[in-house]
Amino acid sequence: MILIVEDSPDQQRLVRQMLESSGYRDLLFAESAPEAMQLLNEHADSIQLILADVWLPSGNGIQLTRDLRSISRFRDLPVIIMTGKEGPQILPQAMDAGVSDFIFKPFHWLELVARVRNCLRLQTEISRRLSREAELLEEHRQLEGMLSKLEVASNLDPLTSVANRRKFDEHLDREWKRCARTGLIMSMILIDIDFFKEYNQRYGHPGGDQCLKRLAQGVREVARRPADLFARYGGEEFAVILPETPSGGAAHVAELLRKGVEGLRMDHEGSPNKIVTTSIGVASIEPPRDSSPDVLIKAADRALYRAKKEGRNCFAIFDSNVDGVI
Repeated sequence: MILIVEDSPDQQRLVRQMLESSGYRDLLFAESAPEAMQLLNEHADSIQLILADVWLPSGNGIQLTRDLRSISRFRDLPVIIMTGKEGPQILPQAMDAGVSDFIFKPFHWLELVARVRNCLRLQTEISRRLSREAELLEEHRQLEGMLSKLEVASNLDPLTSVANRRKFDEHLDREWKRCARTGLIMSMILIDIDFFKEYNQRYGHPGGDQCLKRLAQGVREVARRPADLFARYGGEEFAVILPETPSGGAAHVAELLRKGVEGLRMDHEGSPNKIVTTSIGVASIEPPRDSSPDVLIKAADRALYRAKKEGRNCFAIFDSNVDGVI
């Protein structure tokens, strides 16, 4: 659809004849800039081109173009200005306003049709490119979404849906370095399911998998702070990273974990307690600069070993006087 903005009936008739004789029959006419804006708003999705006279009642074609360029949905709509002999003088204003083309009166129908055809062809190409850009943008968004999902999946243990060992190692290294810079204490908890070998023997490996899943989902919320991390460490072991947490706070979390697992009341006929329980090792260290977090892992592991020796279903806090120097 082409909108012709012209107040002269003779010029309207002339333009209509020229365009219709060339196959352009979907035409709208306005006699002023306000009327043109009203038609544009009513047919925003249909109008592909505007032919506007320079001088109009209640405005002019150049100001109409300038107004259109300030509206996002009309910003790329082509405008051809029809002008008389004053055309060369107003050309700088027209270009500055964003006019697509202009034609001097009186004009030959071939010239008018050629300029209309060129503008419509350009508009079609612009629309095609904008559509393709929108498609590419959507594809990019979808790709980012897929990559984000893949990133999340790569950090999750497929069985329990908690953080996996890869995520654990990355998080531990990052938080260890941060605590080393700030001089803050860092704690770690290692959790081991008591008599898990016997559990698998009695309930089978599918039953063991269900036990791991239920345990992980049942106690994962104990590590609630953004920097805390609950992860599957390997096999029947889980771990919790607690940055900026002294020994007392880590011990409190360990007891919450122990009680949480005990409170799940999962049957375990192969255990003296007849339910699934855990042994837990706790270690808290102020990371020395240029050191490795392996020292924290070893300390928590030794505390876990002592918890098992002391009867299981309990936690132990690493003590170098008891567990040896790391």
